[in-house]
Amino acid sequence: MRSAAMTHVAGVPQRFRPRRASLLSALLLLLLGAAAADAQVSASNIDFGVVTDIEFPKDRILTLTNSGPSTVTVSAATVPPGSPFRVQSGLPVTIAPGASSPIVVRFSDPGIQQQFTDTMRFTVAPTGSPVTALLRGKKVFRTSIEGPALVEMSLGICDPGPKDTTVLLTNPGVNTLVVTNITLSNDSNFTVTPPLSFPFSIPAGGAVAVGLRFNPKSAGRKYATLNVSSTAVNAPLLKVPLEGIKDAAVLVALSIYYGSLTPDLFPATRLLTIRNAGTVEITVDSLTFGAFPPFAVIGGLPLVLQPSQSADLTVRFDDPGSDGYYSDTLTIHHSPMCQILKVLVAGTRISAPKIAGPSTLRFSDRLCTLAPKDSAVVISNTGAYTLSISAITLGGSPDFSVPTRLPRDIPTGMSDTISVRFTPSGWGFKSTAMTLWSNAVNEPQFVVQVFATADRPGLTTAPIAFGSVIPADFPVSRSVWLVNTGHAEIRLDAATFNIPLPYTFASALPLTVQPGDSVQVQVVFEDPGTDGTFARRMSLQYTPTCGATEIPIFGERFSRPIIAGPDSIRFATQRCPDAFRDSLIVVRNTGGGELLVTGVQVSGDASFSLASAVPLPARIAPRGELAVLVRFFPLSTGEKSGVLLFVSNSSVTSALSIPLRGAKDSLGLTALPVDFGTLQPTQLPATLAVRISNHGSVDAVVVDARFTGATPFSHAATVPFMIPAGGSRLVDVTFGDPGADGAYRDTSA
Repeated sequence: MRSAAMTHVAGVPQRFRPRRASLLSALLLLLLGAAAADAQVSASNIDFGVVTDIEFPKDRILTLTNSGPSTVTVSAATVPPGSPFRVQSGLPVTIAPGASSPIVVRFSDPGIQQQFTDTMRFTVAPTGSPVTALLRGKKVFRTSIEGPALVEMSLGICDPGPKDTTVLLTNPGVNTLVVTNITLSNDSNFTVTPPLSFPFSIPAGGAVAVGLRFNPKSAGRKYATLNVSSTAVNAPLLKVPLEGIKDAAVLVALSIYYGSLTPDLFPATRLLTIRNAGTVEITVDSLTFGAFPPFAVIGGLPLVLQPSQSADLTVRFDDPGSDGYYSDTLTIHHSPMCQILKVLVAGTRISAPKIAGPSTLRFSDRLCTLAPKDSAVVISNTGAYTLSISAITLGGSPDFSVPTRLPRDIPTGMSDTISVRFTPSGWGFKSTAMTLWSNAVNEPQFVVQVFATADRPGLTTAPIAFGSVIPADFPVSRSVWLVNTGHAEIRLDAATFNIPLPYTFASALPLTVQPGDSVQVQVVFEDPGTDGTFARRMSLQYTPTCGATEIPIFGERFSRPIIAGPDSIRFATQRCPDAFRDSLIVVRNTGGGELLVTGVQVSGDASFSLASAVPLPARIAPRGELAVLVRFFPLSTGEKSGVLLFVSNSSVTSALSIPLRGAKDSLGLTALPVDFGTLQPTQLPATLAVRISNHGSVDAVVVDARFTGATPFSHAATVPFMIPAGGSRLVDVTFGDPGADGAYRDTSA
């Protein structure tokens, strides 16, 4: 039988792509045809009863009796297309008058669970009355699980949810089914309620209802899968697709605050932004305030908003005629309406003094001195009458004072300056709260937060680490950033080391660094001539001198060999029984001396081996490398592991072990023969279904299916098509009229 080559199929999803294996190596479709006849004999009926999936095939005796006066010959027996019943042995047979003859009838596995009732017709010569036998049999699984093909749930536009339903899991088998786990995948909008305890059982012919809750976190269509793991023979993992939809009509708008307004600012307007935050079209029909408000909406209605669309309306605040706080609720009526949207609109009319100014005051930082410094905050009167500041208080810190004379009067629309003095008692951050007491109606206690810092200039940096350096790499240069953390310009004049060698400062001096800026300088690690660790301190001298900066420096010289390689090697999963993969594994000498590799070997699973010999001992210079070719040739399916071991004179790792990993999948398709039986020309063309089953551990994709020669047979399968691991598929095969009598057979690959 010829097998079709498996190749990549464009458009097939990744998880359905074909495995590199012979997919139809065991597929044989046996197609037969013969002549038809009947005779005067009788046949007994057969009831196979209930047959479980492990009892197939099952045979029974059917008795043919000749009650006529002459000898007859029964040459063949036919059943309807697709019938699981066949004559196993006993035909053809010659039966004398008054004699009986037994034949063996076989009930083959039909591949599906159901009751079968078929009529078997016998070809008898000489021609007589039609001879038939009634055949019955039912296939059942020992354990089986069934559920709905799809569970659909929906929430209305105004339904807040959640919504509950049940999924009925049934066991049409003959033994008790054990459910080991139920999980949900793909979407957290679905949950199983209440939480279940596992494992639990479903008796033969019984059912269990599993509660399911749809509680979407947002509007739109949601998808998930209910995964039921069980001991079912037909489907150990039952997947029930879940689909839910939630529409929403959501209209949002922010409240409007006019703040405090003097009489000359009326009428005042603000924009009201209305946005459709739902998933359906919304129509704004009307907007209403309470009785006699000072507010009004300017804009035309109705207003139609599509999802995510927004629109602006103007809300006007008319002068109410007297001071005070005014607020009202704007009710927005819309359709569809799940809830009424209400927006607060508020504002204050004020004709009294009003204080305005900054909320914070920040001093510039001190440099190498604790001398007093003054700063100022500007206060304005935005009210309608004179503002009078009667007192100023400071709290929390003795470092601040107010030299300003009180009281101070500020006319309408004018400003005044309030001085604050910072006299630091020591270095560091200082703060206080300055409270201005006035006749302002809106804010009689106006608070300004005051911040200041007494600081010294300085250079900050990080330690310099050269790491381990081999002799061939000297000299080595490293750079470090110097940051001016003060608030004045710094000039770097010199850099010295506590021990002169083996480090040198390589940047030109002097260097100028502005406040907040940084500069990069270079330090060189010279070859000290002997192995060891060299720790030094580099001191930086700069002006103005408010402190000193020292930088730790670390470095090591070493000339020892070191072997280094990958942490592990994972080979690609093998699909074909005679395929192998080679991987080039490289180890390196990262040390400073010559590395001598004295042994290379592979241990563990026999699937791993050296693909080529390695000349030993192997000498590797510093920064040199050695490549070894390792072969993965699995002879059986499953996970494989091994170890690639290098033995060397490395002073760090004398034996370097590199774990090896790999795996091999299994794949196999089978199908039962198809027998069209004997057909008259008027019965052609005839069509039967053949079931192709995937007994492997990976999904398979059939990319080609054809008959081996010139034949009256054809199939209706559209390739490519996928057969999941443990699954099956029906393919229709048609027996066309060949134009001449006779028996025809062919195979499909």
